[in-house]
Amino acid sequence: MLGDSACINTTSTVRNKQAYLWVSTLGARPVSLVRTIVLRSIALAAVGVAAGLVLVAALAGTLASLLYDIAPTDLRTLALVAFVLIAIALAASLFPAWRATRIDPLAALRYE
Repeated sequence: MLGDSACINTTSTVRNKQAYLWVSTLGARPVSLVRTIVLRSIALAAVGVAAGLVLVAALAGTLASLLYDIAPTDLRTLALVAFVLIAIALAASLFPAWRATRIDPLAALRYE
């Protein structure tokens, strides 16, 4: 989970120059910038959750011997894990998105 948030933070930091240009030259509102960053992070997490669900379905027989008192295809557990991972992606993307709206675009361009 910590790796997910670090990956999202690094990705949004690297793309700050694009975000600053988008806000300053195209006149985008900060709300649309935050929405874009958060939606991209959630989409990335959703792809990861979908891939994980496919792997769980494919490896259900192998996973059954490793789990105690739970089936590898328990829908309630899989839904909870998917929800938690999407929530972590949301929480991890909010701070970098908020930070991207607070920095002066010209200073960011000079720094890059």
